[in-house]
Amino acid sequence: MPSVSHSAGPADLAVVGASGFIGARIRGLAEADGRRVVGFTRQHPAVLDGRIVDELAGVPVVVWAASMITPAVAEAEPEAVLLERDSFHEFVDALPDTTRVVFLSSGGTVYSGDGSPFSESMPADPVNRYGAAKLELERLLAASPLPTTVLRVANAYGPGQLAKRGQGVVGYWMRAARAGLPISIYGDGTSERDFVYVDDIARAVLLAADTASETDRVFNIGSGTPTTITELAERLRAVLPFDVVIEHLPSRGFDVSASWLDVSAAAEGLGWRPEVGLDEGLRRAWEWLVATEPAPEPEPASGSAS
Repeated sequence: MPSVSHSAGPADLAVVGASGFIGARIRGLAEADGRRVVGFTRQHPAVLDGRIVDELAGVPVVVWAASMITPAVAEAEPEAVLLERDSFHEFVDALPDTTRVVFLSSGGTVYSGDGSPFSESMPADPVNRYGAAKLELERLLAASPLPTTVLRVANAYGPGQLAKRGQGVVGYWMRAARAGLPISIYGDGTSERDFVYVDDIARAVLLAADTASETDRVFNIGSGTPTTITELAERLRAVLPFDVVIEHLPSRGFDVSASWLDVSAAAEGLGWRPEVGLDEGLRRAWEWLVATEPAPEPEPASGSAS
C-alpha cells in the first residue's frame, strides 16, 4: 500500500514518484515541515482501473515527480514514451477537478535555439524526443480542468542521485571516480547546462503547493547560471580527495549546445531562489555518497555528459 506519514484524515500532500531521487527529497522536506504526506510509486500506484486509490481521496495537492523515461530512452524506445503518456493521461483523468497539481517538467529540454537563458515566455520547441514528451504532458494538464503549476526543472543533482543510465551526470561521475574510472564527456565539453541542487527543487515544489492560483502557471527552476560540462568536471575534481582522468567521447545527436534558465519568475511568483551553490552542492553530494554507499562499478559511459 502507499505509505502515509500520518494516519488521521487525508494527507496534506501526495507525491507520485515518492521513491525517486527528487520525489523522495520532496517528501522528506514536506514531512520535516510537519505535513502529512502520502507517497506513490510504480509498485503502489495512485490510480487503479481508472480510479484514484483511497489514500488519494481528499488530498488537495498532488505532486507529479515520476518519470519512466530518460533522454536516451526517449530516443531509443518510443513505446516507453507512449506508455508514460498513457499512464499520465489516466492519472489526470482520474483526479477530481478540484485537485491542484504540481508537475515537474524538464527545463533543460523543452526550449530550443540559442536563446539562453530561457524564460517561460519563450516558445517551447523541444529539440529532442524527451523534451517533446515532457511538453506533451504539460499540454495534457493544460487541457484539463485541474489547477496546475508546472515547474520546468534544470539538471538536478545532490544526495540520493543514482548512478544509473540517465539519472544525472553528477551522481554517475562521482561513482565512476570512486571506482577508478575516467569522467566521460560527450563532445568537446563546451555545452552549457544549468545545475540545481535537489533541496532547492524540493523547496520550490512546496512553495508551489502552498501558493494558490486561479490560472495555470509555469516556472523555471534552476540556478540561473550557465556551467560548461568541462567546468563541471573541473569543479568536481576540486571536491574529490584524489585526481581523476577526463576523457572525451563522440558527440551525441540529441544533446542541445546551451541550456540554462532565467529563474526570475519563480522569485517573483513563488518567493523562491536557489540557495545552494554548485561547489557546496557537489561537496554535500560527495560527503553523502562516501557516508552511505560503497564504491560501485558504474555502467561504462552511460552517465557521460555533453
